Amino acid sequence: MLPERTKHLEKWERTGAKRSTLRVIANYQLHIVDFLSERTDDVVREDELRAAAQKWSKAEKSGPASKDGYCAYLHFMYYGRDWLSDLELFEPTGDSFPNKDQVDEYLDYLVGIKGNSINTAMTRFSVLRKFFMSVPTKSISEITPVVIDAYLKERSDDGCNKITIASIVTILRSFFGYLSSRNLCPQSLGESIDHPRIYRLEQTPSFVPWNILQAIIEEKSRLSGKGIRDYAILLLLSIYGMRCGEVTGLRLKDIDWRDETIYLRRSKNGRPQVLPLLPIVGDAIIRYLKEVRFNGVKEERIFLKMDAPHHPIGNQAVYHMVSAALKEKGIELKHYGAHSIRHSCATRLINTGHSMKEIADLLGHVRLNTTAIYAKVDFSGLRQVADMDWSDLL
Repeated sequence: MLPERTKHLEKWERTGAKRSTLRVIANYQLHIVDFLSERTDDVVREDELRAAAQKWSKAEKSGPASKDGYCAYLHFMYYGRDWLSDLELFEPTGDSFPNKDQVDEYLDYLVGIKGNSINTAMTRFSVLRKFFMSVPTKSISEITPVVIDAYLKERSDDGCNKITIASIVTILRSFFGYLSSRNLCPQSLGESIDHPRIYRLEQTPSFVPWNILQAIIEEKSRLSGKGIRDYAILLLLSIYGMRCGEVTGLRLKDIDWRDETIYLRRSKNGRPQVLPLLPIVGDAIIRYLKEVRFNGVKEERIFLKMDAPHHPIGNQAVYHMVSAALKEKGIELKHYGAHSIRHSCATRLINTGHSMKEIADLLGHVRLNTTAIYAKVDFSGLRQVADMDWSDLL
């Protein structure tokens, strides 16, 4: 299979893989060829490849429980799946779980009929998958209010707060409401799910103090390599209050260098927005594009992985970068993800005299009620209220 192996290696080389990486892939290709020579079927199922990877790691390394053996297993699976997919010889098992067909139909209905975004569908898919993988009853007809209540109590006991539980309840109600409209479950099932009582604006946004955030950004600005990329990302998060998905979804054509603007499509409501490209942000992105980004791939997304294959980074990469930087500072937060920086952006704006309307416009909020929670961190305004003379009202 020399021509097939060579073609695959050339594909990796085009993505910027180093020669040392190409040698590793070529080595695994030979082991996979040995595996294929023992078979007669036209395709390789995922479970077959997994069994071959386990067998090879045990034979060649010190055992599957060791670090070397486990790494060998992962590499065999990763490179094997990638190469066999190129050869159209791989048959993935798929992300199967009970009632997946009904979940898929429901998500198609949300996106195709109701006009919800793909991000909304992906979030609901994750919640429903976890639900059906967790409950002991697998058939829709056997799911009762008691089963659902037990699941919600389990999630609460695991540490989920009321906001998270309320979100799960909303999704379950919507899903079972859709099923009842197709006569696949009683209408009372969705209506029977208890929604935790949440008082309006009872939560306080978890935000990073601005001086600490500035210190983190300043430290990143002095780094090289990956730090240059992280510096540009932190500026987008802190200055514009972007969400993770909005940063990772930015494309090269979304930046108009001539007019100095950024075109943004908000990930939550899908609304387009044009923001001014501030010089500090533009300079950081240009530095990343010139010094760090691998531009040998035809990829529209701005922020790519540092190692080959240079695919676009995902939300998890941004989350882990932000979380590590915040925890390194030793500050106590409810949440250590990138959303805390979005809250920091809004908190700073409201404490420097900006109106709710201005903050809502920047963050992409459709309703001012969504922005109203930041009034609780308007320290200058609250201080004025505390200093008022209330004697005439008592």
